[in-house]
Amino acid sequence: MTRSVFLRAVPRTALSALATAGVFLLAGGMAQPARAFTASAGFHAVVEAEDATATIGDVNDSRRIGDQPAGLSAPLTGYSGSGFLDFSNPVASSDWRGTIPVGHDGATWHINVPSTGIYRLRFVYNNPGTKWNGSRNARDERNMRVTVNGNSYTGADGWIGWMIFSVSGYNGTAQPDALQTADTVAQNRAWNNNFMYVPLRAGDNTLRLSLEAPPGQGVYDGPNLDRSEVDSADDLFVDVGGVPSKRGAFQHPGLYVTSQQLASMRRAKEVPDSVSAKGYERLVASPLSSCSYARSDGYYSTVERGPYNNPDVGSSQFSNDGTAVFYNALRWYLDGDVCHAQKAIELLNGWANTLQRVVNNDAKLIVALTAPQYLNGAEIIKHVYNADPSVPAAQKWSAQDMARFDRLVREVFYNTIAGYYPQANGNWDANIAAANLAIGVYLDDHAIFNRALEQFYRGDVVPGTLSMGSLPAYIYPTGESQESNRDQGHAGLGLQGFAETSEISWNQGIDVFGAYGHRLLAAARYYGRYALGAAVPSETFISDKGRGAVSTPLFEVLANHAAAAGAGPDDLALINRVLAEKYRSGDQWISSLVFQTPPGPADVSALRSLVELNSARERARYTADSWAAFAIALNNASSVLREGNSSQAVVDFATAALAEAVQGLAAVADGGVGGVVPATLSLTLGAPAAFRAFVPGVEARYTATTTANVLSTAGDAVLAVSDPSTTSPGHLVNGAFSLAQPLEASVAGSAPVAVSGTPAPLAAWRAPV
Repeated sequence: MTRSVFLRAVPRTALSALATAGVFLLAGGMAQPARAFTASAGFHAVVEAEDATATIGDVNDSRRIGDQPAGLSAPLTGYSGSGFLDFSNPVASSDWRGTIPVGHDGATWHINVPSTGIYRLRFVYNNPGTKWNGSRNARDERNMRVTVNGNSYTGADGWIGWMIFSVSGYNGTAQPDALQTADTVAQNRAWNNNFMYVPLRAGDNTLRLSLEAPPGQGVYDGPNLDRSEVDSADDLFVDVGGVPSKRGAFQHPGLYVTSQQLASMRRAKEVPDSVSAKGYERLVASPLSSCSYARSDGYYSTVERGPYNNPDVGSSQFSNDGTAVFYNALRWYLDGDVCHAQKAIELLNGWANTLQRVVNNDAKLIVALTAPQYLNGAEIIKHVYNADPSVPAAQKWSAQDMARFDRLVREVFYNTIAGYYPQANGNWDANIAAANLAIGVYLDDHAIFNRALEQFYRGDVVPGTLSMGSLPAYIYPTGESQESNRDQGHAGLGLQGFAETSEISWNQGIDVFGAYGHRLLAAARYYGRYALGAAVPSETFISDKGRGAVSTPLFEVLANHAAAAGAGPDDLALINRVLAEKYRSGDQWISSLVFQTPPGPADVSALRSLVELNSARERARYTADSWAAFAIALNNASSVLREGNSSQAVVDFATAALAEAVQGLAAVADGGVGGVVPATLSLTLGAPAAFRAFVPGVEARYTATTTANVLSTAGDAVLAVSDPSTTSPGHLVNGAFSLAQPLEASVAGSAPVAVSGTPAPLAAWRAPV
């Protein structure tokens, strides 16, 4: 049996990152016309709708029609200024043949602001709900295209996004928080609010609204617009410099689960009646987790997903296969049956060898929702299954196949969603950002990862746009979201994207749970209370469509990161109640299995090693800012070790965060008189180590020695050992067979360390040697 291993001397700062490479972090009543969200201090202006500088189509000025919009049985009152605009004449029928044509009805205003920046638009409007139960628009959503400084009502130039003017309130017959039906909302005369953040330039800006049904929908009448309020909002968004970024090595697997969390999951699935046991039971029962998972269709070179999945050309198959990849990868780890890993590899290779593009209206959405499933499974196969010495080399995911899958991820997945979709309702970009984070981790691409974090924090990575899918634009300080007045399903989908972004970032050592004053927790409070049946105050007349049907993993994620999320006892009681009453059922138990870290002892070995390697650093050698970040991370890591009862999720985060801080340390520049010493870091090995002859059938400990001469001009250096082979790294091999026990290495009588594919430190120096 033979095995070559690498001994190498590396700077201590480099080893600190390498040493963690094996740590894998996976309203009641009618809306009020005068209420507004807390605006930032600064510029404020009111633009009356009736002061439009131009209109097209059937846009009626109430000053000329006598306060009587078509279809209302009583006049509208309570508007500001001298009147309002009534958009569009209602169509005779509410079906697909009668929808109002694109670009038929619109209006233009001019807005003058003192400086270039982010501004919030508050639209005050009435939608009387007279077209309730229309085909392809059951709740009479009166959708408009919003353009800023564009050249037309319908073009892409200056297009900022859609604005859904949903039904604006109850009519006089309804009680607060009543079920929303045609009987309770039709003929309402409430003035309601809707909000949008937009980029404006100093001086004059052109704002255009035009009635337009989104793809796959119909629109049968327009809103009655009272006014638009404009507020400066730069201070409601963090500066670009305040957005965290990833600098160090990525942790693998490091999306939804880490290697330590997988180990906890495997132990906990055996605990009767536990969350993990119930999730595992559902996982095993799912046909998508079976070694014999039967695909109903072939692999497609072009997947097409139209509005509401019509047409569906390979889209459903693509989505199901992604879930099957993840589920089978989990089954391999939890059960140990190689057939599951082989099924996951089969599906990964099938699409990698075939898929070239994803097209049509919902292409970005299907990739955003599906790519993370493929990537979670691929992370487990690539970094856990392939590293398992018990798996024969012939059964591993080959380097050639992994390269083809990398091509799929970069050229198809990423190219489809690299441009985000800032004009869509916010749930799109919330999930696109999460998917791009996952892509960045899998490809070890810092630029993709950090750009996704910037979109999450600010929403402006696409020039000239401001996405409704950034955290501060989507979730208001009250916890209400941009789509709360649309329906609870879409609102929950947006929160899902933010929860997954938070989980992936956490597993990479970046905590975004506290962003914007724990804004994600505020959303969970709001969404959870409403789902459980409580009345909640709404600035936008919250929709009860989908109320109580909780499908977002947000609550599992927050329960697992309660301290980081800022959750107190009352919050935890609410979260646990939502999980028990509204979430944990059916296949959602599998999500609970994935996102919940089971109780039990945490693996702190990697964290302890990292703390020991970095505890002797000297403050005077580093810049104040970089040392401050490092000191916080080191202190937190040391506290976790002292307490001894932290969850695996907390241990994993402390490890990744300390590795990030080490990577960010910046040395101070030396001054005074000096000379130049050529940088030297060399390692000279003696004769190859050779074991004595092995005796078959007799258990014994075999040792062999060699010499290693280290020369370093660095202030710190480490001697490390690793095995570069991809076949059972760290184990002696004979053809396709390998010893179960790994090789061990030590220096000068020190405690031996197991040899693996990851560099393990043997000796360290704190001065030139």
